[in-house]
Amino acid sequence: MRLFIFLLSLLIYASSVEQAQAITLEELAKSGEVKVEIRIDDEGNTVVGQELTVSIKFATQTWFKGSNRFVLPEVQHAVVTQRDTFGTNETRRKGGISWVMQEKRFSVFPQNPGEYSLPPIKVTMKVHSSEGDVEGELYTKPITFNVREPAELIHVDQWWAASSLTIDESWDKNFEGLKPGFSIKRTITIKADGLLAMMLPEINHPPIKSLAHYVKTPRLKDDNTRGNKLGTRVQDIDYVVEESGEVTIPAVELTWFNTKEQRVEVAKLDAQKIVIGQLSPQEKMLKLLKQSSEYWLEILLSMVIFIAGYFLWKKLTIKQVKPRFQSKQVKGQLAIASHENNSRRFIKWAYIYLDWFVNPKDVNLLRPEGEQSDQQLDDSFEHVFGNKEKQGKLTSVFSFLMRKKKKQHTKANDIDLSMNPK
Repeated sequence: MRLFIFLLSLLIYASSVEQAQAITLEELAKSGEVKVEIRIDDEGNTVVGQELTVSIKFATQTWFKGSNRFVLPEVQHAVVTQRDTFGTNETRRKGGISWVMQEKRFSVFPQNPGEYSLPPIKVTMKVHSSEGDVEGELYTKPITFNVREPAELIHVDQWWAASSLTIDESWDKNFEGLKPGFSIKRTITIKADGLLAMMLPEINHPPIKSLAHYVKTPRLKDDNTRGNKLGTRVQDIDYVVEESGEVTIPAVELTWFNTKEQRVEVAKLDAQKIVIGQLSPQEKMLKLLKQSSEYWLEILLSMVIFIAGYFLWKKLTIKQVKPRFQSKQVKGQLAIASHENNSRRFIKWAYIYLDWFVNPKDVNLLRPEGEQSDQQLDDSFEHVFGNKEKQGKLTSVFSFLMRKKKKQHTKANDIDLSMNPK
């Protein structure tokens, strides 16, 4: 009997679980307990570039158990952006039934005229029901809308649609007293109600002779107050005076379509004429010094590179040879050869000594225009041996050798003692 009761209870529990699992969000939507609606708030006489507000309304007869979410659709030839994050909540009673509602919005900015279609949008909801909490996905119905281009603007290259659009400018200093080398900053502010800041134009103009200008990166700001968009673009332009004279900064005109009044308007900045004065001699000198000081680092770096290159060139072009013998060793060999009266050995080491250890200016016996005496040769040889009496016949040999080489090289202009007899 107990086993029968246990099996019966288990069967009833499994049946209730299966029934609870069978309830889905789609079934709640079919039964009318949950609703999802989509609409275009300001559909009608829409022009290219005008903001369209699309609202998605979530409703349940109980309450929401989490945040309702949806995926922004992709619309060809249009910019789609989230309008608000949290949405608006309300409670409404219809036909004696209390409904809990949440509304979320997004914006569509069509860029071309023609017919547009919003595909079904997937939404995610979680609500409480009599069977427990239910979470799932639903899809909105597709909707279409038409966009036109005003006839007055068909031949206008660039224009904007907004409920209001203004442009203002300010300067950081007065135009009076401007001279070459001076700078002045211009700040242009564009505000548009119903447009994103990224859609507002960059202000620029062709180069102006004698007045260089540099456009800086703009500052963009979007304000979203109760679903109303206000785009602001702030742009700075730096002007640098190069020459004296009269210059004109061109006017700025922005053509826009007033979506409230349904008419074309123009926001404008007037042209600015600036008279640039002459520099005094003192001011010219100060300007020259200032310009030179701006490039001192480049000048210094160039000088360092030049000096380093010069010494590198000298190092690569002038052959540096390390002597194979020490001075004392050569003098010793010469003394031995002189003592032994070995003329062959003496001549060999004499050449080595002259090649490596004698300054050509001191012993310059090979230049035809420089007549050298035997006394000079003896003096040079004296600092090898220190005693002329020991030189004997080899000194005369060495003297004769140098005079002979002088006659053979009468056409030479420089000393060439690079060849040593072996």
